[in-house]
Amino acid sequence: LEGNTVVEDLTLSDHLCADSALQLSDFLRSCPSLRRLEMTGKGQDTEEASREVESLKTSTVIKSISHSSSLVKLTLTNIIFGENCPLEGFLASTRTLLDFSYSQGYSTMAHGTAQAIGRGVYEK
Repeated sequence: LEGNTVVEDLTLSDHLCADSALQLSDFLRSCPSLRRLEMTGKGQDTEEASREVESLKTSTVIKSISHSSSLVKLTLTNIIFGENCPLEGFLASTRTLLDFSYSQGYSTMAHGTAQAIGRGVYEK
């Protein structure tokens, strides 16, 4: 995908591994055509070690898209956010995002996640 200027929609499944997320980070950071990103995680039902990997993947993707100047839609499903996830900063600083969707099927939203979304959207 490096150098690709045509891809507008990208879906990252729950089978994405942390190394793959790192490999995709350059593409996510620099792709001028990426307008819609959908990411699905494994959710909280995973073991502690797996939750750390899921959190790393999420953080890598969010940090990478924070440089995007074309992303208009972001959909996150069953994503695990770690302690230092940059979601709040991303939501506060993005100027192109028009449609943000976050859902999870396993429990209520964690307080820290709710705060990050609320503050990130409010600061906009």
